[in-house]
Amino acid sequence: MIAKVHADNYGVYGARKVHAELGRQGHRVARCTVQRLMRAAGLRGITRAKGPRTTIPGSGPDLRPDLVERSFTATGPNQLWVADITYCRTFGCLTALYNLLGSRDAGAIAKNLDVKNRDIIHGWLKALNVLRNHCAHNARIWNRATVYPPRVPSPALAHERLHHLGAVDNNRLYFLAAITAHLLICLDSSTNWPRQFVTVMRKFPPVHGMAPANTMGFPNDWESLALWRHAPTK
Repeated sequence: MIAKVHADNYGVYGARKVHAELGRQGHRVARCTVQRLMRAAGLRGITRAKGPRTTIPGSGPDLRPDLVERSFTATGPNQLWVADITYCRTFGCLTALYNLLGSRDAGAIAKNLDVKNRDIIHGWLKALNVLRNHCAHNARIWNRATVYPPRVPSPALAHERLHHLGAVDNNRLYFLAAITAHLLICLDSSTNWPRQFVTVMRKFPPVHGMAPANTMGFPNDWESLALWRHAPTK
C-alpha cells in the first residue's frame, strides 16, 4: 500500500505525505513505521533542498558571438541549427512532466513510440519509475509484483513487436523488460540493449525450481521473438 501511494504520486511523496495519504484512505499506521518501510523499500520523496552546486556562473561579460543576429528563420534545411538543453532531474519528474503535457503533445510522443494512446505511455512510465527506484536501491525485483501494473496495449494500438504481450502477465518483470526494450528501439534504432538483455538472462540458470518462466513471467521461447532479435542499425 505504501509503495502504491508513492507510485500514484509520481514518486515525489516522502514519509510524511505518504503517512497523511494513508490516513485519508483509512489506513491507521504510525509515521515511524511508514518511514521504516519506505527506507527498507528504497523509496524516498523529493525535497526542496538545494542540490550540489555543479555550475559557477562567470562574473565577466558574455563574449559569445551572436552568429545569427537573433534571426531564427531558415528557407531550407541545414541552414540554421538551433539546440536547446532540457534537464529532467529524475525519472519521476519525467513521468510527471509527460502527464502535464497537453493531449496533442503527449499523443505525438506516444505516436513516435509506436503506441497510439497517451495514457498507456503514462502508465508505462509510472511502472518503469518504480522499477528504476527498486534497481537503484538494490531491492529485489526478480519475483516482485509491479506496484502499478502497466496496461496491455491492444494489437491495434501498438507495434507488432508488442503483440505477444497480450498473453503475458503484466504484473511481472518480463512485461517491464519488454516495454523497456521497445521504447529503447523507438528512441534509438542502433541500440543493442535487447540482445544484451538476452545474454544476461542466459547467465542465470534455474535454481531450486525457480526459473524466468515461473517467477518473472517470461513466455516460452521468448528469445525467438522479434523484440529480442532486433538488429541494431548504424
